Amino acid sequence: MGLNGSLNAEAFRFMAQLGVQDVVLNTPPVPVKDGKWELVDLVGVKNRVDEFGLKLTAIENTQIDMRHHMIAGGPRFEEQLENMLETIKNIGESWYPGIHHELAVSPFLSNRTRGCRLGSAWHAYDSEIEAWPNVIDWDFSLSSAWECLETWVKEATPVAEKYGVKLGLHPVDPPMEIVGGVPQLLFNFENYKRLIDIVDSPYNSILLCQGSFAQMLGADWMMGKAFTT
Repeated sequence: MGLNGSLNAEAFRFMAQLGVQDVVLNTPPVPVKDGKWELVDLVGVKNRVDEFGLKLTAIENTQIDMRHHMIAGGPRFEEQLENMLETIKNIGESWYPGIHHELAVSPFLSNRTRGCRLGSAWHAYDSEIEAWPNVIDWDFSLSSAWECLETWVKEATPVAEKYGVKLGLHPVDPPMEIVGGVPQLLFNFENYKRLIDIVDSPYNSILLCQGSFAQMLGADWMMGKAFTT
């Protein structure tokens, strides 16, 4: 079961009551220190989950500002790359077997609107909006996007292997070719195959998000056939 952005005791108790064993934390509130997550803070998060008899099996995403230059070829590319490699090392030493990540440099492509039943909130995406504001202020091409991804995979996979952290890359959600002026890559089967071919390792893997793959215009069955055997 997943938990988004908090270490809420009530949510953890609810999971335990349901008989949940494995927990995925989406962007947990780990403090960013000098551009990375430190070992002591990650151990604290794990201990918090352990208190409720649960097992933290994966983390989904770091804060966007830890990696946006690395993803989009910004002036701080090398700095953020080194910090993310150190973060993977610290995650592994904290005994997390996996981290799910994405090539996003902006928040979710939706807004949260209240007004559902009993005042609950829901995420909505409006395809009629003509323009999404640019989220970077430098030029960034499709070929540069692939260069950044290939550098990341080649650098990160050996570190992930050494420290036992499986990397799973999330597809673009929804699958679009450009978001906020930034070329996107993982919106179809061919590009996912190219990702896997960069480094042949179980530690360079994909996050099999059924909701995203189902939107890939006929590629959903190819994804399942190619990547689940």
